[in-house]
Amino acid sequence: MPQERDLALIPGLTAGQWETRARIALAGVVGAIPVALIAVAFGAPATPALAGVTVAVLVAFFIVWIVLARRSLATVRAERAAGYSTVLDAAGFQLRHPVTGAIERAADEVPVTPGRVSRSLIAGMLRVRPDSPFAKRLGESGPD
Repeated sequence: MPQERDLALIPGLTAGQWETRARIALAGVVGAIPVALIAVAFGAPATPALAGVTVAVLVAFFIVWIVLARRSLATVRAERAAGYSTVLDAAGFQLRHPVTGAIERAADEVPVTPGRVSRSLIAGMLRVRPDSPFAKRLGESGPD
């Protein structure tokens, strides 16, 4: 039985749902090359036609990924204007479940994971963990 959607949400798909679809398209970009390599390994002739089809699939998934990511970003902005988010866990905004819209954290509460501003892999790689040697070195040199 499908769960009821909270009426306080903006109409249409949530940013979390758009982001999930964009990630699936990105997985298609990443997965197209191994599929072509496996096809060649199992006997498909490595012809220019196979390369052309592989490139066409890569480009198609890449374009779909860009379109879905832009749609997700537009929905993030609309959700921010409405005072909530289904993607970001930031102070001052309600955190809502991406599918049902149920409130997971109220706007006046501190984020559950204060170090997590988004689910971005790049942002996660750029954060300095407090217990890391790099953080200790930064602490010794002091702020510039």
